[in-house]
Amino acid sequence: MLTFADRLRKGETVYSVWSQLGSRELITQLALADFDGVVIDMQHGTHSDDTIVTCSEAIIGVGKIPITRLPVNRFDAASRALDLGFEAVIAPMINSKEDAEEFASYMKYPPIGSRSWGARRANQLHGVEAGVYLQIANEKTLSFAMIETKAAYENFDEIISVDGIDGIFVGPSDFSIDYANGAGVDGDMPETQKQLEEMPRRAKDAGKLSGIFAGTPETSIKYAKWGYNFVNVSYDIALIKAGSDAFLKAAELKS
Repeated sequence: MLTFADRLRKGETVYSVWSQLGSRELITQLALADFDGVVIDMQHGTHSDDTIVTCSEAIIGVGKIPITRLPVNRFDAASRALDLGFEAVIAPMINSKEDAEEFASYMKYPPIGSRSWGARRANQLHGVEAGVYLQIANEKTLSFAMIETKAAYENFDEIISVDGIDGIFVGPSDFSIDYANGAGVDGDMPETQKQLEEMPRRAKDAGKLSGIFAGTPETSIKYAKWGYNFVNVSYDIALIKAGSDAFLKAAELKS
């Protein structure tokens, strides 16, 4: 019941998989794998307000952590995601303290934010009585502000200082696009590695958590060593392709 926050704060590194394809059956298979949690991506891919209703139930049903990323500037969807049982919400394009404050206001009940009451499904899925949920929700449900632009990096300390922001989540690909002025996308871009390496330390120094999108085994290992608490190791489309390629090669159907 609402274990994500406890695991991260105890110092555990949590590994998730990213879902872009809005299929409950596929979500269930991802959750049944050995990932700690599943991130439902509402910004890109085919997920919608409708698919997330069943996704949280599928993920929680097999004992894994449900997380979602919002569409840009859809902070209203943050409260709804928590009401549906998600334990953490990632908000993209948080570029200023003001963006972070608005996001936090939808994520937290008073006195920190202004989230309204309606978490009955979260109560049921996590087996928590309404009164208990209200008392623990601000601590047990996590808000991650995405750092994926130069502006966000320049405003890092202000963003991370906001009461109600539990941590940052770094998007290396978008970060590289901004640093390359749109010339290319490369999460391993040399010009951004110093910034990526220092952000988990700066978050920890501020008493906050840190997450990042890795995408490959090599970068997952690197980011965990750098101190990120929450590492997303791959995504559904890449896993399907990798599995298909490996099978075809092993069966000598493709070179």
